[in-house]
Amino acid sequence: MEVFPKQAEADVGNWVNVPYFGGEATNRWAWLNGGPATLDAFLDQAEGGRTTLEGLLALPLGGAPRAGVTDGDVVKADGKSRGRRVRGLLKRLSPGRADRYGAAGEDVEVAELGWWTVGAILFHELGDDGLSDFIEWSRQSARFDEHACRDKWKDYARIRGGDKRQLTLGTLVAMANEDDEDRQLALPDDLPAIGNLVQEATENPEVDPVVYRVDVEGAGTIQQLRYADVDSFPRFRGKVADQTHVRLPLVGSRAWDHLVKGLFDDVRVERVSEDAGPMGTFITYLTEFLGRARVGGNDPTELSRGHPYEDGKRVWFRLQDLHVFLLQQRFFTFNEKMVSHALRKLGGQNKQRKVEGQKLRVWSLPWPFGEVRTEPYVVPRTVQDPNKEI
Repeated sequence: MEVFPKQAEADVGNWVNVPYFGGEATNRWAWLNGGPATLDAFLDQAEGGRTTLEGLLALPLGGAPRAGVTDGDVVKADGKSRGRRVRGLLKRLSPGRADRYGAAGEDVEVAELGWWTVGAILFHELGDDGLSDFIEWSRQSARFDEHACRDKWKDYARIRGGDKRQLTLGTLVAMANEDDEDRQLALPDDLPAIGNLVQEATENPEVDPVVYRVDVEGAGTIQQLRYADVDSFPRFRGKVADQTHVRLPLVGSRAWDHLVKGLFDDVRVERVSEDAGPMGTFITYLTEFLGRARVGGNDPTELSRGHPYEDGKRVWFRLQDLHVFLLQQRFFTFNEKMVSHALRKLGGQNKQRKVEGQKLRVWSLPWPFGEVRTEPYVVPRTVQDPNKEI
């Protein structure tokens, strides 16, 4: 947990940065048992550690109980805490385990452990107090039989002395962790099918950035995706909403990572012409945008109205107006920094101009645009790391 903003004196208030911001789509996990825990597991752990004032006072201090607290009080408080811990773990188990009736053995995987094992652990950890928990948990089974639970409880009592396996809380923790893993990889039932990832490659890969497109059931093909747009679910969700107005349900980060791995395992590379690539598309839209200068002629006041103008040698425009135009054309491949790099490579210049008494930051390109060619534009990126943004 982190308190911010940092300050020497607490006079402006604080925010508290806590885990699970964004729900299951978060990347702020609590860390339990050597790995990230789901929100439910975190709450079970937190609530399972609650105690009463008497229980808190009964906790040993420096290896000895507090004054006025008997050993019996310590045992009682510890038993209550253990019971909450065990019940919290039971909630994390997959309901399907209640239908697995085989006994535990040295060669049995954790994934196969079920009804017999849970009962043995409850008996070992809680004694007779665990019978009601065993019966309640067993109700999840389609073959639930309360008499069978009570009979099996008697068996645990008979075999307890000679059973060397002594299944304990550690086994229950391992079972809960494995079931958490399954839940974290599970996708929402209402998530539409996502597949057919295509990497669009131009004839000159040093000119154009790597872009992808992917099909989303019910939304069509989502285009102009960079690697980070696919790898990050919040960014992918935003791209789908921008292009189709479809709002995807939230997906946990581990489940999304698993889905994305499958997409890239089957990615298909498709060759496209340079004109149809990102840079060619950008130049097409830029030419269309600059064509508006013919409407405004050589009147510089057109700049404050969002239109470019030309003075016979260069065409002038504001970057924010070009950016708005590109968004209107659904062109999302270049961010603003990439647009600036592209304009410079095309002979663009950036300066301040005074228009109607106001200082405006404007760009200019040779005019007529397109007749002056420069060296090929190379998108600043790291080929070895397609996830790296500029």
